[in-house]
Amino acid sequence: MSLLERVPPQSLDAEQAVLGAMLMEREAIAQVVDVLEPEDFYSPQHQMLYRATVDMYKDSEPVDLVTVQTRLQNRGQLEEAGGTSYLLALQESAPTAASISHYAAIVKDKATLRALIRAGREIQELAQGAGDEDVQLLVVQAQKALQAVDGRADMEEFQRWRDVLGQTIEELGKQMEDERHTLGISSGIQRLDSTISGWQRGMYYLVAARPSVGKTAFALAQCGQAASLGVKVAMFSLEMTAQAMARRHLARSLEIDLSALTSARFGRDRMDDIVRVSAETQDWHFYICQRSDLRIGRLRAEARQLARRVGGLDFIAVDYIQLIAPDTRGRSRNDEITEVSAGLKAMCLELNCSLVALSQLSRDSEKERRLPRLSDLRDSGSLEQDADVVIFLSWPTWLADFQSDGRPNKNLRRVDVAKQRNGPARWFDVAWSGAYQRFADLERDRDDTPWWTEE
Repeated sequence: MSLLERVPPQSLDAEQAVLGAMLMEREAIAQVVDVLEPEDFYSPQHQMLYRATVDMYKDSEPVDLVTVQTRLQNRGQLEEAGGTSYLLALQESAPTAASISHYAAIVKDKATLRALIRAGREIQELAQGAGDEDVQLLVVQAQKALQAVDGRADMEEFQRWRDVLGQTIEELGKQMEDERHTLGISSGIQRLDSTISGWQRGMYYLVAARPSVGKTAFALAQCGQAASLGVKVAMFSLEMTAQAMARRHLARSLEIDLSALTSARFGRDRMDDIVRVSAETQDWHFYICQRSDLRIGRLRAEARQLARRVGGLDFIAVDYIQLIAPDTRGRSRNDEITEVSAGLKAMCLELNCSLVALSQLSRDSEKERRLPRLSDLRDSGSLEQDADVVIFLSWPTWLADFQSDGRPNKNLRRVDVAKQRNGPARWFDVAWSGAYQRFADLERDRDDTPWWTEE
């Protein structure tokens, strides 16, 4: 075999084309960031350049020849990556962003061929060193080596129908045996559980409300409820600090007025209770990412990294959609929100978790003195399209439920399951305490006697 034949499959020209386009246009980076990994590049210096460029992109930093050069210099990798002259050469020979997908596919294909060669060698070594080992076990190991070629180890692309149905029947049997009528993670609100059967894996839930109705408190309460059941929870907060959320949790758990917790004006005897609550939550698998400048690509990357680190995620909350930046700028607001919503849906399916994303509502329902509609979802119709379940939280002050002083009852919130792929639409009301940041089932049953009438 000649020396040329021993060189692993690679295309340095395609690698250079990808990197050059990334230096020229941000749109090019958006097209390849979820397609290529640094290890897909054959050249070590190209791996360095790609990793630095993608890191800057995910950190929402400007990407061009000067900024990438500075990043490599700070890492002590500039000369190893080819120096300034090589960056200039890449930029000068760069194709347009429109053709980067073609070159990225070539790079990916060559990386796959190299991975197949490695897998083949691994299988050969397994077979040659097998001895008296179980041959069927070796076959399974060989299958895993091949599945790992494209990064989907232990992941079946297709499932046989009889296996799917068998698993479903087994789940139903366990539910009946345990008298557990909620398929997913319990929300802690009985009427909500009976309507949506809990927060289910692979489902994208959109919870929408006007400001100050309590949607952040709702999401935080659901994170706490899920974590208390022992599942792994992540919350991305783009509006509120983690410490502010911790105070809200204490207010809800201990029924201490949030304003008292904010100003530390409460009795010293309550500190013992606060320490007790802290001790009770020490073992929670609850992780908070507090950033105000998250792009959808970065958010998905952070979720994937956390899932790998903790062994998977069961429940994710995002507060809130309109604050997430798209990876691609310069388009209409509708297109930007469409990109963000599609990214959240893809993340939900990829991680096989329940995703509760908060959203703002337009002012139309308030202006027209009516209850929210699906058309009120702010900025993009794709929110309604992508979500498996859409839930509205509202406080319709113009309706007929008043306190004795004639003012609207501030201790009520309406929960309206306006869309549900796998169940009926339904509304009900719950108790709300703004002081304690708490939602709860009402003590009296109001489902049979509507509490509101529109004027």
